[in-house]
This record gives sequence, C-alpha cells and structure tokens, in this order.
Amino acid sequence: MKLTLGRLRESGAENKTCLWCDARGIVHFKLTPKGQAGWNDRMFLLPLRPLLIEFKSPGEPPRKLQVYRHEILIGLSYDVQVHEEEDDAVWAIQEAIKVRERELRVLASVGLGSTRR
Repeated sequence: MKLTLGRLRESGAENKTCLWCDARGIVHFKLTPKGQAGWNDRMFLLPLRPLLIEFKSPGEPPRKLQVYRHEILIGLSYDVQVHEEEDDAVWAIQEAIKVRERELRVLASVGLGSTRR
C-alpha cells in the first residue's frame, strides 16, 4: 500500500491513540485478518466488550466494504466507531469505559457480575 499524506495522518492518529492506551494499561490489537479486507483498524479491550475503531484521514469516509463489515459487527452488538483525530478517539474510549463501568455496577447489583477490575 502506498503511504500518502492522508495515510500518514490516519496512522498518526492511530499511533497516538494507542500510546495513550498503553500508558493506561488498555489492551488493544491491530486487526489484520489474512485475506479479509475491510475490518476495523483496532480493537480496544474494554470491560464487557471491545470497542472497534476505524481510523480515517480527515474527510475520508469508510470504503463500501468497511461499511459492510461495520454493519455486520453492529448487528452482533459490537461497538464500532470511525475517528479521524486522536482526541476524538481517546474521548470515545474514555466514554465507552464509563458506560461499561456503569453496566458492570448494574450487573453486580443484581448478582450477575463483579465490580472487580
């Protein structure tokens, strides 16, 4: 794949987001399934379920295959997001953690889970 200015911006936001996560102990993986294009760039392992993020260059929409893959994942109740900027991706991760922690507290209150981390 040819690395263009847009791809550099995209990878920059992805790398900075990953560094932010590394500093906080948030586990994440680059998704590169062999022979399977169109899946999200990163999976962030958060309480209860992962957050899947596709990083795009500013103004660049997801490709048709990516939209199709996102629809599959959303249909399976996964949290799928597209971000252009590191700040937006970090904010989304922080918000997802807050939501999942609230969900864990509710589950624990009815005896269906643990509030341990």
